[in-house]
Amino acid sequence: MKLTNEQESKFKTFEKAIIKWNKTLNLVSKTQESVLEEHFYNSISATPFVREIIVDMGTGAGFPGIPIAIMEPKKKVFLIEKNTKKSSFLFHATNLLGLKNIKVINSRIEEVDPGSIPSPRDILSRAFGSIQKATTAASKLLSHGDTRLIIMKTSAFFKESTPTESYKITKTQEIGLKGRDKRHFLVTIEEKNKK
Repeated sequence: MKLTNEQESKFKTFEKAIIKWNKTLNLVSKTQESVLEEHFYNSISATPFVREIIVDMGTGAGFPGIPIAIMEPKKKVFLIEKNTKKSSFLFHATNLLGLKNIKVINSRIEEVDPGSIPSPRDILSRAFGSIQKATTAASKLLSHGDTRLIIMKTSAFFKESTPTESYKITKTQEIGLKGRDKRHFLVTIEEKNKK
C-alpha cells in the first residue's frame, strides 16, 4: 500500500509519540518498539474490508484505529480504551496528528452505550484475546443495530473454539502482510438471529 507524503509524516509522528510516552506508560512492550512499522501495516491491511463507522475495542496504543484513520479520513473511528492513562495518550496522539475523524472513549467496551455510536458499524478487534472473549465483550454492541465484529487473527485461530452459540462466523478473509510469513485473517462474526 503506497503512502502519501502526508500519511508517511503522520506515521512517523505517531511512532515518535508512542516511543516518548512508552517510557512511562507501557503502551507497547520494549521489543515491540522496534517493530512499530509492522503494527502500522498490520492495522491498515484491514482498511479495505471495514465500513465507514469503526469501533476499535481495547485499542491500547491506538492499533488498528489510528493507522486506519490516517489512511481513510472519511471513515469515523471510535477508540475504546478502559485505561485512563492510555486514553490520555490517545487524546494527545489524535490532536497531535490532527485526526478529526477519531473519537476517544475512556470505557470498557461492555459499558459503551450502543446509541452513542452510529450504525452500520464494524467493531474491530486486533489483540483483545480469543474469539470467544472478544465476542462476549462486544455482545452489547453486537445486539443493537447493523453491527459486525471483525477480529484480526493469525492462522492459529483455526484451533480456537468458535464464538458462543448466539453468534456465527459469516466470513473469513485472508489478508496479505508486507514481509510476514504467518498467514493473517479477518474473521467476521455476527449475531445468528438478528431481528
